[in-house]
Amino acid sequence: MAYSSSSAQELAKSMKTPYKVNNHDLEIEYYFKDVAHLLAVSADQEFKDLHLESEPYVRHDTATVTLTWIEVYLEDGKMVNVSAEGESLYPSFAELSDIKGTEESVANYYEK
Repeated sequence: MAYSSSSAQELAKSMKTPYKVNNHDLEIEYYFKDVAHLLAVSADQEFKDLHLESEPYVRHDTATVTLTWIEVYLEDGKMVNVSAEGESLYPSFAELSDIKGTEESVANYYEK
């Protein structure tokens, strides 16, 4: 969880960066190995309950979600997912970015 206080947001504004700095108070990140894990966790009742508990603090109707992937190359101080020739062992960008939709829905996600 990352908390961005109003003073931190003022600092970002004063820096006059050429790009937009996220203007939010709180950021929560969840990392999933793949879409199947994302859907499984999203269906988990404890995970749903956690989100319901946050309702006094987080406006789910205005929250922003980012779905992306992360390529890990350093784990426990060791190089991973790199060939002996120094090439990435991950599929190509085209393959990774070809994320398929799902028939599963989270439409009832926040129903109590």
